[in-house]
Amino acid sequence: MEPKHLEQTIHAYIAFVGDDRLSVSGNSGNSSEAHLHFHIQDKEDFTMATGIKCYFDKLKVNGTAETEYSPIKGDKVSLGN
Repeated sequence: MEPKHLEQTIHAYIAFVGDDRLSVSGNSGNSSEAHLHFHIQDKEDFTMATGIKCYFDKLKVNGTAETEYSPIKGDKVSLGN
């Protein structure tokens, strides 16, 4: 399933886990960089589900290395190398 809000993807990045496509990320021209929005929930039915917080093992947040971190609005994140 392709993102419905994008009329045209300029650059696309696709992430896989095994043979399953996990995400599609791109830049429609309405933002400065390619980015990904995602939501994790405990039930398939969106009307009955509760959102689940996502934590990353290792990443950089606003230039600082973090572990077991859940990003918040406004964070600039990158791989925590």
